[in-house]
Amino acid sequence: MCRELGRLAQGYDNIKGIDTIKFLTLDKIRNISANRKVTYTRIVVDYCLHKPKESNRVRLTVGCNLIEYPG
Repeated sequence: MCRELGRLAQGYDNIKGIDTIKFLTLDKIRNISANRKVTYTRIVVDYCLHKPKESNRVRLTVGCNLIEYPG
């Protein structure tokens, strides 16, 4: 889980991050503008036999029913 969040965020240990997500403090969460839409994530756990280095896999999926993407 740390590796996946590290990849999506600003990095973790020796894993380079891609700045897709940023973590918010409780104060920043409380101050989210009313015109912004907040969604949820789901944790998906899998075991991949064909990837011995990282056979235990954890992925996050995003609640796409709440995403508004005009593109």
